[in-house]
Amino acid sequence: MRYRDAAVAMHWSCRAFGFERQLVVPGENGRIEHAQLTLGRGLIMLGSGRHNAYGRHMGSPLDLDRRNTWSIEIVVDDIDAHYARAVEAGAEILQLLEDQG
Repeated sequence: MRYRDAAVAMHWSCRAFGFERQLVVPGENGRIEHAQLTLGRGLIMLGSGRHNAYGRHMGSPLDLDRRNTWSIEIVVDDIDAHYARAVEAGAEILQLLEDQG
């Protein structure tokens, strides 16, 4: 995932969702070149947006009327506690929790 300010996104993801930093590769001026965050056995990778060959293929939801072209699904043991933690950290909830099969 690419963020305009990956350092802020990384800090917030850890606080809001309980991710832990596994690896952080800092760049110049506070940029995050690459980071790996874990949650249980899961892992996500993120970094600051770039204007290079790879970066030309990446977009921000801010460029797409706040829509995404991808989703992340993470399995957690206690969804209610995970949800409450995210809300407490200021997460914008787009779809309420719902029991599904």
